[in-house]
Amino acid sequence: LFLALMVGSSVALTNHAIVKSNGKVVAPRLDLCPTCIGFADDFINDLLNIILNTGVIGGCSELCQLLEEKTGSQLAGVVCNLLCDYVGIEEFIKIIQDSDLDPIYYCELLGACPINDNGDAEITSVKVIPPKFHKGAHFAIETLFISKTGTGTGQIDIAVITVDDFPYGYDDLIQSVPPGGYNITITD
Repeated sequence: LFLALMVGSSVALTNHAIVKSNGKVVAPRLDLCPTCIGFADDFINDLLNIILNTGVIGGCSELCQLLEEKTGSQLAGVVCNLLCDYVGIEEFIKIIQDSDLDPIYYCELLGACPINDNGDAEITSVKVIPPKFHKGAHFAIETLFISKTGTGTGQIDIAVITVDDFPYGYDDLIQSVPPGGYNITITD
């Protein structure tokens, strides 16, 4: 079993718990960060293509209407308007062009996700429970990390390659966390 684990420069699990080492569950904050990143993952390329191929003559509502028509997603149009109106059309377009199509960086530039350029997440332990198992068995991957300065927004990526070359992967958004110790447990 080969296990690779990465924590980005910044560190919210949507379906999994982040538990501080003292046992306290860190409650997710109600903010635009996960919505923005989901939006950017799905639609930033479409927005860039609209801007480059069509141009933007009007404001946010015109640009976001074009996105809604192109994607067939009314929700995309609503989120686009929300984010665009927040910063204004000129800044919105500039951020799309400057973000290098990285959803997390894009949302940080918009101000939807917190930035911590001094994040220092350090992985202190990775355990697979049970350490040996057969195909089809349930397992968990437990990761502990500490941070002395807290983290910004980032992503956790886990790649597992089994002895029979069956790939198993997992990635999830990790929102900004304050200094402390954290346990992330992922189950199959």
